[in-house]
Amino acid sequence: GLGGNKRYLENRLTYAYYQPFFEDWVGTIHLTEGYIIGLGQDVDINDRFFVGGSSFRGFKPGGIGPRDTSTGDSLGGNVFYVGTAEVRFPLGLPDELGIVGRVFSVAGSVAGVDETGSNLFDVGSVRVSSGIGLSWSSPVGPINLDYATVFRKEDLDETEAFSFRFATQF
Repeated sequence: GLGGNKRYLENRLTYAYYQPFFEDWVGTIHLTEGYIIGLGQDVDINDRFFVGGSSFRGFKPGGIGPRDTSTGDSLGGNVFYVGTAEVRFPLGLPDELGIVGRVFSVAGSVAGVDETGSNLFDVGSVRVSSGIGLSWSSPVGPINLDYATVFRKEDLDETEAFSFRFATQF
């Protein structure tokens, strides 16, 4: 910002494709990727990308990616990508309730920190999870409940089977 002391270039791209099939069934492919590079300086931990939680179901917020092996702390990364394939389908409930089911698979990674050292764990391997969920278009905004199973992870990754997400609509 104007007068600030942090200088970096950050790019974040999101791609999404929706394909209806059958009655009220919708397939989605969603990819988000990002890259940040310091301009004449290292990227601070507060400016890095953290992946997990709502951005990668099956993992805790900041649950994947580079870590400090002595503390177990997540360090974020300078590059990430997360791809999701999902199918939404009716549950046979009245449409007025606004509740649909979902099945999904997620794959992605986060890597690349400017620091070096013996306590740094940064492999950038692909992590994978799949699961099921419910979405409710409530009067106050969308509510999602998910159950995910992790199929591919690293030893220091932090997982969570259940996640609850709430958003607002404007």
